[in-house]
Amino acid sequence: MSKKLPIYFSDDAWSSLQELMGPEGKPSPTINTVLEQIAVQNELVEKLGLTAVLPKSKVSIPVSLERIPAGPAFSTKDEQDKALDLNEFLIHNPISTFIAYVDSESMLDAGLEINDPIIIDRSIEAKHYDIVVVLAAV
Repeated sequence: MSKKLPIYFSDDAWSSLQELMGPEGKPSPTINTVLEQIAVQNELVEKLGLTAVLPKSKVSIPVSLERIPAGPAFSTKDEQDKALDLNEFLIHNPISTFIAYVDSESMLDAGLEINDPIIIDRSIEAKHYDIVVVLAAV
């Protein structure tokens, strides 16, 4: 299924797009695949009532110069090294990342409680001992 959308490009972007589309002006299979994946993801997000991660703002949190020991009480200094943007720290692939909320007690032992927000990145390949989310469209 194809749809026509009014999309405007800068001259540089249009030039690059024309190179990708070739002399006949047809999008490459790669571009079509990316656009189809975006459409499928948007449909899945909508059907399951998920919240897409769209970093619209930058929230910087100061990073302390001092390392924090684990264990009994400790003191901290007011020194800081830099600020950490949570979008850069937590979201590595924005197009495949979204937020969902935990809706059962099955993962209490892993520290996930009901209504906890979780960040899900569909582009990460699961490894042994990873916590994974399986979504089934109804």
